[in-house]
This record gives sequence, C-alpha cells and structure tokens, in this order.
Amino acid sequence: MPADELAQVKYNVGPSPLAVVYAKQGAEALKEAGEGEFSGKECTVVRAEAAGSSMVFYINRKTNLLDGMSIPGNVEMTFENHKAVDGVQFAGKSTQKAVAENITTITEYGTTDVNGQIDAAKFKKP
Repeated sequence: MPADELAQVKYNVGPSPLAVVYAKQGAEALKEAGEGEFSGKECTVVRAEAAGSSMVFYINRKTNLLDGMSIPGNVEMTFENHKAVDGVQFAGKSTQKAVAENITTITEYGTTDVNGQIDAAKFKKP
C-alpha cells in the first residue's frame, strides 16, 4: 500500500482520527477554534495540521465524543453509534465522503475486539 494511502487508513480505523493526530504530534498540534455545529449538534471545533493537511474536528459538547472531521475541500467524515470497548469509545459507524469525487463510503462495525488475535492464514495469496 502506498504511504499516502496507509496514512489515510490509519485515520479511518483507529478509535479516532483525533487520537492519531494526538499520538503522532502531541497536544500542541491541536488548536481549539471555538464552537460550531455539525450534523445539527453543538460541537467544539478543533483544528490540526497533520499528514500534510489541515484537519477540522467536531467534538460533541454533550457527549465529548468525536462526531465528525473534515479535510476542507477534500474529505468529510461522520462518526456515530459510539460504544465502549474495554473502556475506550469506538464509533460503530463511520461515513466518509470524498468531496471532489462525490464518493461516499459507509463502514459499520458489528463487533470490536481490542488487541484480538489475527489469523495470518487469511492474508496468504490464493
């Protein structure tokens, strides 16, 4: 997988793309940008520069969970159906829209297993 695609996958499959930015660049990479609305919910807006892009995160003011993020003019994502697994909140559903291409991808998780075993045989070439 090319490095730019791998970077995007890391933002999509972790507990939160905001957590990825924090883990890679620390709190100083995150700048609170006031209040705003995302999908009809009141949110705190946080901006970050990461992976060569400016990102905007929308944190729900009632739940303190990440409701959405965007790379302006490029990607918009929503996160829904949060559930706690081993004390960590995971989105049970995420929707990613590639703005220019007008492509939408919806990912729904039936189960989440933290640090589960992976069967290497599933990755062998047929």
